[in-house]
Amino acid sequence: RRVHGIKMTTSDPAVIMDEMETIEIPEVPLAGDITSQLDPRTKSQFENLKEYSVGYYTKLRQCMKPWSEFANPGALSRPSTAGEAGHRVYVNVFKYQGNYLILVFLLFLYSVLTSPLLLVGICLGGVSHFYFSTRRNPNTGEVALFNKKLTLPQQYAVTPGLTVPLLFFGSAGSILFWLIGASVVLVLVHASCIAVDTSRVFEESA
Repeated sequence: RRVHGIKMTTSDPAVIMDEMETIEIPEVPLAGDITSQLDPRTKSQFENLKEYSVGYYTKLRQCMKPWSEFANPGALSRPSTAGEAGHRVYVNVFKYQGNYLILVFLLFLYSVLTSPLLLVGICLGGVSHFYFSTRRNPNTGEVALFNKKLTLPQQYAVTPGLTVPLLFFGSAGSILFWLIGASVVLVLVHASCIAVDTSRVFEESA
């Protein structure tokens, strides 16, 4: 008899299990250091951020439509009913999601550039986080700053201590609500005014 391709000398199940348990599987050497490929700490935070940004930008470009189509005045029309407006919003939000993200990002830049305190707070937070993450001791987690070693809790306290007061006096909360409101209004108005080819939608869904 053969069990899993192994010739057995008896039909006793207990003996068969003993013989199968004593089978040794040879170790196969792996090509290269797989630990360095899986461990995210082998890459710097700047390299990870660069790879993430490039990948996100590539995906964004894939879901973007030409701006000539997005801002075509000939495609604008007033919806006759609320149901038609809702259907247009449903279709156009997915169709022009890349373009809408670019517009929201431009609104965000406008909000930051018109508020100096908010701009300084965001820059200080980004610079301090980048400095601590790149100068941190991998063994102890400490960072040398002005001839003084900062522990991890102290590092986590420095960044909010620099940014939170500036964000508070820069009215970050009101700017955030304005950004959300302006983005929602912009997307809804544009998406509801762009006519949708119903027959083409049905053909694509089929």
